[in-house]
Amino acid sequence: MRFLLISNLFPPEVIGGYELVAFELAQHLATLGHEVAVATSPLVNHNAEIADLPFVVHRTMFYTGLSLDRLNPADEAFRSGMIQLANISALRILVENFNPDQVLLCNIAGLGALGLVTFLAEIGFSPAIYLGDNVFNQACVDTGMREAFFRLFGATKALRSLRCLPVSHTVLEEIQQGLNVPLACPLFVPGWVPDELPPLVCRESGPARFVFSSRLAPHKGIWLLIESAKHLLACGDMEFTIDVYGGGQVPEFIQRVHAEGLGGHIRYQGMLSRDTMLNAFREYDGLLFPTWRREPLGLVPFEAAAQGCIPIMTAQIGAAEWFTAIDSIKVERNPLALAGAMQSLMMMPIAEREAWRQRISTNVRQRFNASRWIKQIEQVLSQLPPRRPTVDAQTVQDTMFSTTRIWRD
Repeated sequence: MRFLLISNLFPPEVIGGYELVAFELAQHLATLGHEVAVATSPLVNHNAEIADLPFVVHRTMFYTGLSLDRLNPADEAFRSGMIQLANISALRILVENFNPDQVLLCNIAGLGALGLVTFLAEIGFSPAIYLGDNVFNQACVDTGMREAFFRLFGATKALRSLRCLPVSHTVLEEIQQGLNVPLACPLFVPGWVPDELPPLVCRESGPARFVFSSRLAPHKGIWLLIESAKHLLACGDMEFTIDVYGGGQVPEFIQRVHAEGLGGHIRYQGMLSRDTMLNAFREYDGLLFPTWRREPLGLVPFEAAAQGCIPIMTAQIGAAEWFTAIDSIKVERNPLALAGAMQSLMMMPIAEREAWRQRISTNVRQRFNASRWIKQIEQVLSQLPPRRPTVDAQTVQDTMFSTTRIWRD
């Protein structure tokens, strides 16, 4: 089959896990024998594509998240959440040239998400959409503009035609409440880990080793680490280290660590590639993931747990829906709760902790291996309704363009 995958960013352009998932989906579908084309935005931070890919990447979409334009906020919100005429034109050309059997939407935030969904429905597709986050966030915020768009373009019907692949109830409920439209949900999809991972490393006795691997930003909980470490030291618990990996507010973080006298316990270790970070997780007892409550999923807990690194995560996030108390420690998002979970691992006998790490690694590798879940996604794509006969795509595009100009004028 011919699959068209649409994503606002695509490797080597990467902000987080969403782009990596899109890449893996394209790669695995191509490996399974399908013809795959990717529609995404141009390279900005890299000079060349990844070499020898088994699929074709078309960088013809315009992503407002990387826009250097200085539009007024209303225009930027309109293009981001509602409709970008240039992207509909680019998509029409690609559909005509590639003639896909099915379409898979990934992160379409910033591409004029509602316009893309409506256009695809009008030219006969019932796409699948992988919901790793609320890709309709901008449309959810601007209620008046959204309602006008729905009336003019019949977007409710188009949204209901989507076959949704949400990563959690958290993200699905947020989208449905924001759009006030129920979405079809044939399959919840978790985070996944590579099929082949090296054997687990047994930890020797010594201080408990914790790791933080995410963006160094307040919503990811980076400042909670400092407060939790201070609380542990105040209680006389000295036998721990926290290694921090990632980009973001690095200078401010390092400055605060040293200002609090925590340099002996919290160490910034820079940024690692995904593969290198996967291997690094084997050396740690626990992952600290005190991210904000609306985290749609969080891939890091899956990757860490597969390597025997016990996730300590915010109890309300998407990943927490997939992990039981056997596989993780779920906490409220505050320094005392985080410190308490760290203490529980620090005080656990080494043999008991190692048995737990081994059990978690085995469970996660079996339940969340990539081939299992991508095979299920392939089945959903293969079972989508065939494209319906409609008026030609050029006519649909021209109608949407005319309607938009009248509306905006």
